[in-house]
Amino acid sequence: MDINGVFKLKMKQLQIYFSFYFSLLFSFLNVRGEIIMYISVYLVIVNIVGFFIMGIDKQKARKGAYRISEDKLWSIAIIGGAIGSTVAMYFFRHKTKHPHFKLGFPLLAFLQLFLLYLWILKL
Repeated sequence: MDINGVFKLKMKQLQIYFSFYFSLLFSFLNVRGEIIMYISVYLVIVNIVGFFIMGIDKQKARKGAYRISEDKLWSIAIIGGAIGSTVAMYFFRHKTKHPHFKLGFPLLAFLQLFLLYLWILKL
């Protein structure tokens, strides 16, 4: 498969991940009202930021430029951007050899989704 085919496949995978995530978040808008809307918008934004921060760090790594610290990558993930960071990690093939990222980001993403689910149930 040529580079264009790989890129198109990756973009399709990215669309599937984000469409599932966004549909899950926005499906709660009608159920719980305005507060869920604000939280959903926040989570969408922080996950997009997490995705792009990982991409930027990968680009800087390729160029040998000054890198984004791992603390900042983890900070974005911890404040709600774990899903976007996890998707970006595999999309850009960045930090996939580091066990604390390879295991930590997906576990954190699962934990965030689980906590969101529990919180929504209590509203």
